[in-house]
Amino acid sequence: MTFAVATVMGLAVLTPVSANAAGSDASSRPTQPRVQGETAEETQALAKAADTDEPVEVLSHRTEVSQVFANPSGTFTEERYATAQWARKGNRLVDVDTSLHQDESGTIQPKAATVGLKFSGGGDGPMATITRDGRSVSLTWPTALPEPSVDGDTATYPVLRQWPRGGRQARRHQWRR
Repeated sequence: MTFAVATVMGLAVLTPVSANAAGSDASSRPTQPRVQGETAEETQALAKAADTDEPVEVLSHRTEVSQVFANPSGTFTEERYATAQWARKGNRLVDVDTSLHQDESGTIQPKAATVGLKFSGGGDGPMATITRDGRSVSLTWPTALPEPSVDGDTATYPVLRQWPRGGRQARRHQWRR
């Protein structure tokens, strides 16, 4: 059998050029394309993709900014995004959700963000703190903050209404005033 070799995600992919080599009978099945080091999940995704004729995501390869699909042709495709589409929550990746909620300590934070982002629920302490990789930066206010009103991804502090855009808004990678 003759094979064509292509590189997908740094892995060699062997694809049969001719399914029926000399000496094989017509009832033999074509050889499935194989990837070196293919995992059980990749094998299952390739089989499902071939059965449905639709790409199937290999979830164990998903990161904050990429996802991998098994294709019906027996190859894999990696899609990369310029910004995070998923955030780590415990040991899983979930859709980024910047909707704010108040936790049991009174701090206001996004449901799922790529950085630790906390807004004050009112009182003394930092107005906002961003944490990533064990480092943090906080913005303080010289007086006690009132309780903010929360609407979606925005926490508005009445004391800041004198400023244009007195709210604090959670974004995928930042907060903005």
